[in-house]
Amino acid sequence: MRRRPSPSVAKLDSATVATTKPKKKSAAKRKRAAKGDAGSWLRVPNEASLPEDVQSLFERARQKLGIVPNVFRFLALRPEHLRKWRAYYDELMVGESNLTKAQREMIAVVVSSHNHCVY
Repeated sequence: MRRRPSPSVAKLDSATVATTKPKKKSAAKRKRAAKGDAGSWLRVPNEASLPEDVQSLFERARQKLGIVPNVFRFLALRPEHLRKWRAYYDELMVGESNLTKAQREMIAVVVSSHNHCVY
Protein backbone atom coordinates (compact mmCIF):
# COMPACT_ATOMS: atom_id res chain seq x y z
CA MET A 1 0.00 0.00 0.00
CA ARG A 2 1.39 3.37 -1.01
CA ARG A 3 1.57 6.07 1.67
CA ARG A 4 0.18 9.49 0.90
CA PRO A 5 2.26 12.50 1.86
CA SER A 6 1.11 14.41 4.90
CA PRO A 7 -0.65 17.74 4.26
CA SER A 8 2.51 19.59 5.33
CA VAL A 9 4.52 18.21 2.38
CA ALA A 10 4.15 19.10 -1.28
CA LYS A 11 5.50 17.48 -4.44
CA LEU A 12 7.39 19.87 -6.69
CA ASP A 13 9.31 18.73 -9.77
CA SER A 14 9.86 15.30 -8.22
CA ALA A 15 11.39 16.87 -5.10
CA THR A 16 9.57 16.79 -1.80
CA VAL A 17 9.58 20.09 0.06
CA ALA A 18 8.10 21.07 3.39
CA THR A 19 5.30 23.62 3.27
CA THR A 20 4.80 24.14 6.98
CA LYS A 21 4.82 27.64 8.39
CA PRO A 22 7.60 28.49 10.83
CA LYS A 23 6.59 28.28 14.46
CA LYS A 24 6.30 31.48 16.44
CA LYS A 25 9.20 32.11 18.79
CA SER A 26 8.53 31.92 22.50
CA ALA A 27 8.87 35.08 24.56
CA ALA A 28 12.12 33.74 26.04
CA LYS A 29 13.60 33.10 22.57
CA ARG A 30 12.57 36.56 21.38
CA LYS A 31 14.20 38.08 24.47
CA ARG A 32 17.45 36.11 23.90
CA ALA A 33 17.45 37.08 20.22
CA ALA A 34 17.03 40.76 21.14
CA LYS A 35 20.12 40.46 23.35
CA GLY A 36 22.08 38.87 20.52
CA ASP A 37 21.86 35.32 21.92
CA ALA A 38 19.70 33.39 19.49
CA GLY A 39 20.28 30.16 21.40
CA SER A 40 22.33 28.61 18.62
CA TRP A 41 23.99 25.27 19.12
CA LEU A 42 27.18 26.72 17.64
CA ARG A 43 29.58 27.99 20.24
CA VAL A 44 30.58 31.61 19.84
CA PRO A 45 34.14 32.56 20.78
CA ASN A 46 34.78 34.86 23.69
CA GLU A 47 35.44 38.25 22.15
CA ALA A 48 38.37 38.98 24.46
CA SER A 49 40.14 35.84 23.21
CA LEU A 50 40.01 36.91 19.56
CA PRO A 51 42.92 38.52 17.67
CA GLU A 52 43.06 42.33 17.79
CA ASP A 53 42.06 42.80 14.15
CA VAL A 54 38.92 40.68 14.67
CA GLN A 55 38.06 42.57 17.86
CA SER A 56 38.45 45.80 15.86
CA LEU A 57 36.07 44.48 13.19
CA PHE A 58 33.53 43.61 15.90
CA GLU A 59 33.86 47.09 17.42
CA ARG A 60 33.37 48.83 14.05
CA ALA A 61 30.25 46.73 13.43
CA ARG A 62 28.95 47.52 16.91
CA GLN A 63 29.48 51.26 16.35
CA LYS A 64 27.91 51.27 12.89
CA LEU A 65 25.06 48.77 13.40
CA GLY A 66 24.59 48.70 17.16
CA ILE A 67 25.27 44.93 17.14
CA VAL A 68 27.87 42.42 16.01
CA PRO A 69 26.21 40.34 13.27
CA ASN A 70 26.06 36.63 14.04
CA VAL A 71 27.85 35.83 10.78
CA PHE A 72 30.89 37.69 12.21
CA ARG A 73 30.65 35.76 15.48
CA PHE A 74 30.40 32.38 13.77
CA LEU A 75 33.16 33.07 11.25
CA ALA A 76 35.35 34.24 14.15
CA LEU A 77 35.54 30.61 15.25
CA ARG A 78 38.27 30.57 12.61
CA PRO A 79 39.60 34.14 12.44
CA GLU A 80 41.36 33.48 9.13
CA HIS A 81 38.01 32.60 7.55
CA LEU A 82 36.52 35.85 8.85
CA ARG A 83 39.45 37.83 7.43
CA LYS A 84 39.12 36.17 4.01
CA TRP A 85 35.34 36.60 3.96
CA ARG A 86 35.75 40.28 4.83
CA ALA A 87 38.37 40.77 2.09
CA TYR A 88 36.01 39.12 -0.40
CA TYR A 89 33.12 41.33 0.74
CA ASP A 90 35.31 44.45 0.47
CA GLU A 91 36.38 43.48 -3.05
CA LEU A 92 32.76 42.97 -4.12
CA MET A 93 31.45 46.14 -2.51
CA VAL A 94 34.27 48.66 -2.90
CA GLY A 95 36.65 47.08 -5.42
CA GLU A 96 37.13 48.43 -8.93
CA SER A 97 33.82 48.38 -10.83
CA ASN A 98 31.55 50.43 -13.05
CA LEU A 99 28.78 49.93 -10.47
CA THR A 100 28.19 52.27 -7.56
CA LYS A 101 28.06 50.90 -4.01
CA ALA A 102 24.30 51.52 -4.02
CA GLN A 103 23.89 49.45 -7.20
CA ARG A 104 25.98 46.65 -5.70
CA GLU A 105 23.84 46.69 -2.54
CA MET A 106 20.70 46.58 -4.69
CA ILE A 107 22.00 43.50 -6.54
CA ALA A 108 22.78 41.84 -3.19
CA VAL A 109 19.24 42.55 -1.94
CA VAL A 110 17.66 41.11 -5.11
CA VAL A 111 19.81 37.97 -4.97
CA SER A 112 19.08 37.49 -1.25
CA SER A 113 15.37 37.96 -1.86
CA HIS A 114 15.40 35.51 -4.76
CA ASN A 115 17.17 32.96 -2.52
CA HIS A 116 14.69 33.62 0.34
CA CYS A 117 17.52 34.82 2.53
CA VAL A 118 16.43 37.28 5.20
CA TYR A 119 19.94 38.12 6.34
